[in-house]
Amino acid sequence: LDLKRITLVAQDWGGAIGLWAVLQKIDHFNRIALFNTGAFPPWFIPWRIRVCRWPVVGRLAVQGANAFSRAALKMTLSRSPHLDSQVAQAYLAPYCNMRQRGAVYQFVKDIPLSSRHPSWQTLVDIEAGLPKLTTLPVLLTWGMRDWCFTPACLDKFCEIWPQAEVQRLVDVGHWVVEDAPAEALSFLEDWLQRTAEA
Repeated sequence: LDLKRITLVAQDWGGAIGLWAVLQKIDHFNRIALFNTGAFPPWFIPWRIRVCRWPVVGRLAVQGANAFSRAALKMTLSRSPHLDSQVAQAYLAPYCNMRQRGAVYQFVKDIPLSSRHPSWQTLVDIEAGLPKLTTLPVLLTWGMRDWCFTPACLDKFCEIWPQAEVQRLVDVGHWVVEDAPAEALSFLEDWLQRTAEA
């Protein structure tokens, strides 16, 4: 596909993956909208994620009991007490058996803890490329009560991208689009309209 004028909209590890794609094909993208994410080597890994990486216990919890996905249904929210049951079931549906949950366990193992990890250098390269994107309109919508991609991650993006428009949701957690769907959609739609000619 020879798509042009693509707007990247991403969250969580989709931010790093999407920004890698932008850096590979800069001339194909014209805007970036990110919700809580990172695109640089992590300076800390929350204990909730470290536990999931433990060789036996982590694998049994994540792949056997689907604990990572089930915990995400609550631990990623702050304003909302829980997801609607149908939405929660939709998040769990792709991981209904142990074989399918193998991908979740491999995903958790791919979070780099140190420079010895194969994914570390990719994040170093993404971070090094971020200044190349200062000419693009950027929207950063952040749940400030995220225990994983904390406000420090937002601050780092703001240092690199002074042109970014920032929306801080003080009582919202990691899954911004689930915890504050009305605001997330409103901010995104308004920004897309205002930057349509970018």
